[in-house]
Amino acid sequence: MLVNSDPFRRTLIAERAAGFCGFVAFGAAHRHVAEIFSMYVVPDERGRGLGELLLARARAELVAQGLAPVHVCVLEQNIRAQAFYERLRAVEQQRGDFDLNGRRLREIVYRLP
Repeated sequence: MLVNSDPFRRTLIAERAAGFCGFVAFGAAHRHVAEIFSMYVVPDERGRGLGELLLARARAELVAQGLAPVHVCVLEQNIRAQAFYERLRAVEQQRGDFDLNGRRLREIVYRLP
């Protein structure tokens, strides 16, 4: 299912008979040409390929619009997300700090293949 009609910022939602399973939000970005802004898969669906499917669909739509390369930013403390993107051959581009509501966080920027 598609939510948001803005061609430069979109959200795809995955559903099964039991309901919501996950989503990916993506689009044109300020820091990068294109970015995966956020992605989530419910715990019961993890490890079944849904995250890969959502990511592949988002990346394909971005590339079809001429928005490439595609980047994703991951909090340094999110080891699970790092492993996911690295397993898909994403390449680390940089690490950096940023402020979020007065809190200093560190992120890793990956470029998707």
